[in-house]
Amino acid sequence: MSWVHLMIVLPLLFAVFIPLLYKAFPRIHTGWFVLVVPVVIFGYLATYLPMLANGETAMYEIPWIPYLDINFAVFVDGLGLIFALIISGIGALVVIY
Repeated sequence: MSWVHLMIVLPLLFAVFIPLLYKAFPRIHTGWFVLVVPVVIFGYLATYLPMLANGETAMYEIPWIPYLDINFAVFVDGLGLIFALIISGIGALVVIY
């Protein structure tokens, strides 16, 4: 599994652990636990900017249903990266607000 696949699954994983963190630390607002997700995603995706500035793209693929030859593929290009950065950046700002 690549890091790009992990960035897709990361919000789902944190959604499971947020109630547990809130029970362990009830005096801390839940938003501070949630803020980590969009900031980490934005920071990681920003590392792709130099590669895409050179005109390259990235494709990551893992087998999903090998019996049917179906794979979970993620293609990182310029337009997709711009939207991912906008969504994760605005997501971080929303959580801060």
